Amino acid sequence: MNGKPLANATVVFVPENGRPSGATTDKEGRYVLNFAGSRQGAIPGTSTVRIMTFRDADQDENGQTIPGSPETVPSRYNTESTLTFAVEPKKNNVANFDLTSEGRLAKRDS
Repeated sequence: MNGKPLANATVVFVPENGRPSGATTDKEGRYVLNFAGSRQGAIPGTSTVRIMTFRDADQDENGQTIPGSPETVPSRYNTESTLTFAVEPKKNNVANFDLTSEGRLAKRDS
């Protein structure tokens, strides 16, 4: 975002028909989509892409609190996403998105 990698963001590909795929970005903004179980990737065809940083607080498997995080990505990239990507079958698809922080953030219920 704004020319820098967006770490710890959730990226979800929502196909026109079928199951979504998602991932969390690493510190360099890289991600590999998870489809189901150990299957990686996304359904071929055009998907709407949603990118967000909002996360509710949670607990890990040891009962330790994982802090939540606020939304820093404008709604045009998540709840009102205008991003799309055409997933091509049997190819190593690479989807990078140039995001800017300008714009309205999605409202979240507390």
